[in-house]
This record gives sequence, C-alpha cells and structure tokens, in this order.
Amino acid sequence: MALSRRKTIVVLAVGLTSAVVLLAAMVRLDQPLRTAAAPHGIVSFELAGTPDAAQSILASWGPDGRRQALLSLRLDYVFLVAYALVLWMLCRMVASAWPDGYRRTRRTGSILANAQWAAALLDAIENSMLQMILAGSLGALQPQVARWCALVKFTLIACAWFYIVVAGGVRLLGYMKSRDSRRGA
Repeated sequence: MALSRRKTIVVLAVGLTSAVVLLAAMVRLDQPLRTAAAPHGIVSFELAGTPDAAQSILASWGPDGRRQALLSLRLDYVFLVAYALVLWMLCRMVASAWPDGYRRTRRTGSILANAQWAAALLDAIENSMLQMILAGSLGALQPQVARWCALVKFTLIACAWFYIVVAGGVRLLGYMKSRDSRRGA
C-alpha cells in the first residue's frame, strides 16, 4: 500500500528529524571516546577487528568511557531504524522520479532502498557484538563480526547516498532543464 504524498513527506520529516537528533546525541557522546587508541571514537571500536585492538580501546576509555559507549550503542538501535527508513524512502523517491525508460536506474534505486534494511540489521548485529565486548565477553569472534558488519553497513549506506546525490541530482537537473525549455527560457 503506497502512502499518500502528504503522509510520505510527514514520515520522511519525522524520520529525518529523529535521525538528526539521535546523530547529534551520539556525536556528543562520542567526544570523550576519541583517544589515542580510538582516534575516531566509537567508529574505531566498531572497526577494531581484533581482541587486542578492542582491549586497547577499552583500556583507553576507562569505566566512564565504557558507559558512554554503551549509551551510544543503545541509542544506535533507534538511530539505525531512523536512518534506514530515511535512506529507504529517499532511494525510492529518486528511483520513482525517473521515467519508465530508465529501468536500470529505477531498479538500482529499489535495490539500494531495500539494502538499507540489511544495513540496519548488520548495524544491530554489530551493536550486539560491541555490547558483548563492553560486558567483558572478548573473544576473537566479536571484534571480527563487528568489523565486517560495520564495513558492509558503511558500504551500503555510502552507496545509497551516492545514488541519492548523483541519480537525484541528474534527475533534478533534467527536470529543471525541461521546465525551463517549456517556459521558453
């Protein structure tokens, strides 16, 4: 069932607002997590990949930093739903803006839209692995799984943004050009 245009805009606005507010909160939580062992804060932890690297990060954070990281990971569960929804909607909107003759462009948008739910699932798995590490369960598997989930997640998100900007930008420029030519400009 398709949403009306008005409902689509409302859902997109709520999702975007939620994502921005949550991202701002997580960026604030991340500031004290930026250490020599974790120059990129929680992202360094996500990408640690080995027990030694993860342990080094945890030691650099201390108990207060670990609490901040845990809070950030908990907020991320809500954030992952918000960003997946927003990217899914934007990819679908860009794809649907292309005429039927551009099947590959439309199909790419549809695939990337649906891939955002896979990115969110990977993000949730990654968060679970990182929470296990924070709780003291640091084996070889958790940092590796977290790293691979993060890498694939970031790739899927980057591909969606690339599609939104490029395919959306090209479509918008084409629309503006055709509108200007109809006006006789």
